[in-house]
Amino acid sequence: MRISKLPTLFLALLACSTAAAQAFDYDDIADGRFRPAQLAGIRPTADGEHYTTLESNDIVRYSYASAAPGESMLPAPTPNLVITDYAFSPDERSILIASGRKPIYRHSYTTSYSLVRDNAVRPVLRDAEAPRDASFSPDGQKIAYSDRNDLYVYDITFQTTRR
Repeated sequence: MRISKLPTLFLALLACSTAAAQAFDYDDIADGRFRPAQLAGIRPTADGEHYTTLESNDIVRYSYASAAPGESMLPAPTPNLVITDYAFSPDERSILIASGRKPIYRHSYTTSYSLVRDNAVRPVLRDAEAPRDASFSPDGQKIAYSDRNDLYVYDITFQTTRR
C-alpha cells in the first residue's frame, strides 16, 4: 500500500513544480531579469580579510570578520580634495587618488591625481596638462598615465616624468 502511494506523491510534486515554473523568453533574458546581483562600491584588499570603500570623501577600511567601525586610510581629512576614484599600489602601501574629474566626451575624462604615501597626501603628475588613466607599475614605484595622446611614466621616488 505504501508503494502505490509513492508514484502518486511523485506525480503530484512534479505537477506542482511545473505549474510553479514560469515561462520566459528572450526579452526576459535581454532585459537583465536573470542577471546576478552585484555588490558595488567595495574593493577587497590583498590580505583577503579587509575591504575598502569610499565614504564622505574618505577611504575607509573594514574587516569582513567583524562589525567594528572602519578605519580611515587617509592620514588626515582632505576637505580641498574631492575623491572620485582611488587605486592601491600592489603592496598596498600607497594610494593613488583621482579628483577633479573633467569630462571630455561620453566616458572619457581627465582628472588630477594625488598620492598617499609615507603618511602624507601630496599632488602628483602636476606637469601633465590633462592626465588620464593613471595606474601603478607592478613594483609600485612608478605611475603610468596618458596625456594628450602620449604615454608617460612618473617615478615616485625621484619625482621625474619620462615620455
